[in-house]
Amino acid sequence: MDHEQMLKKSEAVPGNAPLDEAIVALEAMLREMRLCNEISVKLFGVTAAQLRLLCELAVTDGQSVTMLGAALNSNQSTVSELLTALTRKGLTLKRPVATDDRAVAVKLSARGRKIALKAQGVGRP
Repeated sequence: MDHEQMLKKSEAVPGNAPLDEAIVALEAMLREMRLCNEISVKLFGVTAAQLRLLCELAVTDGQSVTMLGAALNSNQSTVSELLTALTRKGLTLKRPVATDDRAVAVKLSARGRKIALKAQGVGRP
């Protein structure tokens, strides 16, 4: 059901103005998120979520997937997907953790660090 259909359906029920406003606000937010993602890809060659992960590693390199998930307020599977894409692009490196056979420490490659530092400088005088 698209927005127009939702509005028509909600207009049939008196008192649904807050629902209509919420739908409009959500659509505006989604448009802004798509725009942010497009800009991130154009400027840095990575999605906004990938860029956020790179910038987190620039602050604290060598984090585990669990630590990154907590820092980014994301679950481990989402972080793992982001890392798979970034590792394929040569922007992150996964290194085994000596004390845990299942864990990896995630580090920035030189290219990944360059992108993160460039992103952190955007918009600053």
